[in-house]
Amino acid sequence: MEIGGETRKHSFRIGGFIIKPDRNLLVKDGVSYSLEPRIMDVLCVIAAQPREVISRDRLIARVWNVEYGADESLTRAISILRKTFRSAGETEEFIQTIPKRGYRWAKNVSISRAPPAPLEPNLITPGNTDISPEYQAARHVKHKGVILGVLALLFLGGLIIIMIILPRYDTKIGRSLGISEYGRSVAVLSLVDMSAGGNQEHFSDGMAEAILNQLTQIPNLRMVGRTSSFAFKGKSVDIREIGNTLKVSHIIDGSVRKHNDRLRVTIQLINTVDGVQIWSKTYDGYSDDIFNLQENISRDVADELIIMLGINIEHIADIEL
Repeated sequence: MEIGGETRKHSFRIGGFIIKPDRNLLVKDGVSYSLEPRIMDVLCVIAAQPREVISRDRLIARVWNVEYGADESLTRAISILRKTFRSAGETEEFIQTIPKRGYRWAKNVSISRAPPAPLEPNLITPGNTDISPEYQAARHVKHKGVILGVLALLFLGGLIIIMIILPRYDTKIGRSLGISEYGRSVAVLSLVDMSAGGNQEHFSDGMAEAILNQLTQIPNLRMVGRTSSFAFKGKSVDIREIGNTLKVSHIIDGSVRKHNDRLRVTIQLINTVDGVQIWSKTYDGYSDDIFNLQENISRDVADELIIMLGINIEHIADIEL
């Protein structure tokens, strides 16, 4: 089954992004964002028909090759695609939801192919079987100059890598892909109760546990248990020290605030190498809907973590995210 037509065969460009379907990557400004293969298939199918509405049933049939049973997987795929574009700094909506009809790709798509090599004069062609000695000598000099030019560019490129990229490896590359000496590893701290009455500790701990339980389902991610991470509850300890103690690359913490029947939960993801916050989000809800709020937040945090740390999930449909 061919998925996405030409967009699945070749790299293509959308705005400032280069999409590489064969490697399941989105690239912008030199930073790569990894996608699970099925999610890349969804992107290719929609992008293959820009500005046309594609129904959910059609998408499910093309990507999952089933008539029923993949609705949640499609919803998750669309959500992760949108969050990936946003995490790369894109403010415009690429995928539009058309109520009761499906999805529509709102941008132009440009397919990239390697252009054919131009013919040089006097080359052997069906109508030309002779090459003059003068042309052979000139072509030899030309090719030699091209080779020397390429070598010079490679040498300069190596100097740039040494002088610019390598000294900033721990902060730039490590922060964008979640790579550190501890690998892709996370600890969820107990959330801070900032309510005026200070009586939301039970909900704060429950929220942290819900996030922890959700993240343990993500493959290729090492999670620290509740007992170890909650040992820092109520203590003022530098995030870098916590990271070294727990041996994790990232920390998730936040706060809970309750006013009357309104709840506000703030979650943040912090790099333990330098203590820099790399993502945060605030959620609002009501006290009579606590369990749904916990579930929605924990699922959303799991999605964001997959994107921020560049985790590749091969079977996202089988994971209860």
